[in-house]
Amino acid sequence: PPHPFTPYIKIIYALNLKTVYTICKWCEQKHSKTYAIENTQCVNKKDRLRPHFQNCLSFKAAVSKDEYEKLMRITESSKLKSKTSSSSFKSKKINSQNIVQQPMQPYLAQEYSLVDISHFEKLVLNATIENGWSFNWVEKESSIAMLKFKNPNLATHDIVGVSLAFDGWKNILKQNILRTVLITSSDEVLIWSVQDISAELDRTTNVISKIEVFLENLKTQQIKVVVGEIFKENVHFNSTIKKVIKLTNYFNNANHFYFIGKLRDEQKMIYKRYIALIHSGDTRWNSFYEAFSCLLCSKASLISLVAKYTSPEDNRLALPNYICETISDSNWWNIISELYTLLAPICLCLNQLQTNTAYLYEVLQSFSYLYKLMDKHSDITFGAKMTEHLEQCWREWEQPLLILSYLLHPNIHLSQFNLPINGITFAEIGIWISYYYCAWFGNPPKKIMAELQDYRDEIFPFTINNWNQFEGDLLKY
Repeated sequence: PPHPFTPYIKIIYALNLKTVYTICKWCEQKHSKTYAIENTQCVNKKDRLRPHFQNCLSFKAAVSKDEYEKLMRITESSKLKSKTSSSSFKSKKINSQNIVQQPMQPYLAQEYSLVDISHFEKLVLNATIENGWSFNWVEKESSIAMLKFKNPNLATHDIVGVSLAFDGWKNILKQNILRTVLITSSDEVLIWSVQDISAELDRTTNVISKIEVFLENLKTQQIKVVVGEIFKENVHFNSTIKKVIKLTNYFNNANHFYFIGKLRDEQKMIYKRYIALIHSGDTRWNSFYEAFSCLLCSKASLISLVAKYTSPEDNRLALPNYICETISDSNWWNIISELYTLLAPICLCLNQLQTNTAYLYEVLQSFSYLYKLMDKHSDITFGAKMTEHLEQCWREWEQPLLILSYLLHPNIHLSQFNLPINGITFAEIGIWISYYYCAWFGNPPKKIMAELQDYRDEIFPFTINNWNQFEGDLLKY
């Protein structure tokens, strides 16, 4: 329906009967249609159009001051009227609620059966234990008032009384409580028997938990940094990734549904399928790699789209200039292809480390692979900066533990170590092993050095044939 702004706008297209997009006539006359589409495109609704005409210099210059002020006054008064009406309605609603507070007793009060009371006590007891509340919270006046309001017929004297008794001993260090007894107000006894199995726990479980914490820190805090540093250490990479972010954001913005639909049409015609352009630079560490992959897969459809909508004919819409320039830049596509190739092996390593079955030795293996990859990069300056970042990560890690995890893997053994050149002796390795044994188990080792020598000489059970029987299961071995 027409509104006060109707004479000053021009309809460009309709999404449906209710959603019609318009542009400012005066901006189109003063600048161009492309400018008006990019800066003034708006849904044909009075409240959506008013902010533009209120600040539009082209509109102010084209109409008289009286006409401008009258238009603003008309649209503003209707807006205030709507607000006043809404405010008045809310005020009446609040006042009507505050007139009388009706009691809930006629509607909610009911007599509890013995089964209901028992069930209610168990619910309160479970809530008390799970939330860590004090067992006498039900005796507080505020708690009684709340429960009485819910059901005035509920007995408030010792609603859920609970007594605690301990039978056994308490380990102050580990806070172990044996045979905890809960006695409810109905004299029901609940015995929670807890068996002390600390002496029977497999020590490997404790070691695994410590290693998992260390491994998680490496995965989340250190190795992922490599992906982000790639874009910082090369000017061309940095410029390219900014354009990638702008491009993917444009084709993921619902306001640009017209060209999103046209791109899908091009993809359907060329590839017989649709390819979504994934957002780049969000919280996922591999989002850039996925974005590069989607762009390269959609290259032909993007170029075809630009060819059709760079210079609009017959009053058709046109793509923004920065989108056209980016897609038409062959050098930009070459750098994307280079980044995709560079990130592929890095993402392969990180994918492996992200799994729940990742081991410490795989961290060192991936680190070594990435270091060689960057050290042999064609851009010597870029490669030197990236290896410097990797070395910084290495200095922050717990190096002896990583080296031990690699050295003590039965499939690797000593085959990939050149101990004299690297300056690492078996005496130093023995010191590291003794240190971690004491740190993890709290006791000095008795014969671990002898076992290390047997491992070095591949004496049973540290033979390759014995290892092969476990079919690669490191934990069972």
